[in-house]
Amino acid sequence: MDEQLEQIRFLKRLRDEVDHILDNTDPSDIDGAINWADLGCVEASYVLNQEGHTYYSVLIEEADPHNTELQMHIHNEIGKLMDITVEVRTEW
Repeated sequence: MDEQLEQIRFLKRLRDEVDHILDNTDPSDIDGAINWADLGCVEASYVLNQEGHTYYSVLIEEADPHNTELQMHIHNEIGKLMDITVEVRTEW
């Protein structure tokens, strides 16, 4: 149970760090359709897929699902900050 609580704490930190990055990103640096006023991370997950591979994933709402520039920005910044690889998804 302690391991699960640690993982939950880590995921909450991941979500908060993504929000912090979003809050400190200059909108003029990222192209594409983004609602900067309501942009935010709504989910951070630890995924185990059917092949046994694990990874982290975050979901950011209020951005075009095809906005690879925003997705890569978050992916790169989280990688530097937390030393993890994360899949970044965006949706309206």
